[in-house]
Amino acid sequence: MRRPYRLPKDVLSGGVGVLHLCDQVAASGGSMKAVEGLGERAGMFNGTPQNGLPSHVIILYVVKGKSFITIGLSGMKDENAALEKAKRIAEKILAQL
Repeated sequence: MRRPYRLPKDVLSGGVGVLHLCDQVAASGGSMKAVEGLGERAGMFNGTPQNGLPSHVIILYVVKGKSFITIGLSGMKDENAALEKAKRIAEKILAQL
C-alpha cells in the first residue's frame, strides 16, 4: 500500500531540490510510471491496490526548474485518456512558469 507522502521541512525551506523530491515520492511505495515529454521529469501513479489509490484515479507529478506540480484526476475509466487530459493540464501550467 502506498504510504502518504509529507513534504520534509527542508523542502519547504528550499533545502532539497525538486528532482530529489520527485525521487522521494517515487520511492514512497507503489509503482510510478515514467511519463515522457513533460518538464525535466514526470511520472504517474494509477489506481491500483499496490499504489494505494482507488480505481479510476491517476496522479501525475511533473518537475520543471524549481517547480513540483501534482495533478490528480478521478472518475475516468480509460487510464490513457485520463493521462492525456492530465498532460494537457500540466502543459498549460508549465507554460505559465
